[in-house]
Amino acid sequence: MFIETAQLYRPQASVSSTAIFRALTEFREYSRWSSITSRPSRDISTVIFNKEKKDAILKDINEYLHPQTRRWYANHGIPYRRGYLFTGPPGTGKTSLASVVAGVFGLDIYVLSLLDPTLTESQFVRLFSEVPIEDIDVAGLDRPENPPPVKPEGPGKYASPANTGVSLSSLLNAIDGVSSHEAEY
Repeated sequence: MFIETAQLYRPQASVSSTAIFRALTEFREYSRWSSITSRPSRDISTVIFNKEKKDAILKDINEYLHPQTRRWYANHGIPYRRGYLFTGPPGTGKTSLASVVAGVFGLDIYVLSLLDPTLTESQFVRLFSEVPIEDIDVAGLDRPENPPPVKPEGPGKYASPANTGVSLSSLLNAIDGVSSHEAEY
């Protein structure tokens, strides 16, 4: 019953599949999202996770996506944003849960690696501003102090200095800083 209610508010839902996009950042002055695949939507029962917690997450997202919630946020001058932090070792279902939630609510998935050596902070901020809902996988953020420089791979591509990348400050500002965007569904 709850899933049926949740599905009432899914915007432009694709009933049977979830689109997955990946950031293309090879060219410094041109970065964009590219559709890489579409996967069949999974049923929530396929994720092994505490039922009460699953229901609580789905209920919260359902309420957040309800059209009246957006109006309430606007009327109270509160930015219309929602974030979830799933923690745990690799293989414990964090990405699976995000995938299932996307399928239940008809949302796309956007994949962006913070460890991509060609990703600059300005590209990150621009790409992040175009994403309606985020799934940030920060696994491996403890990168080496002096990573090797990236070599150019062809004409128009630039070598990145060893110290490029996304700082924690940029990540936090993109998520909930002054310049962060409002969600659009």
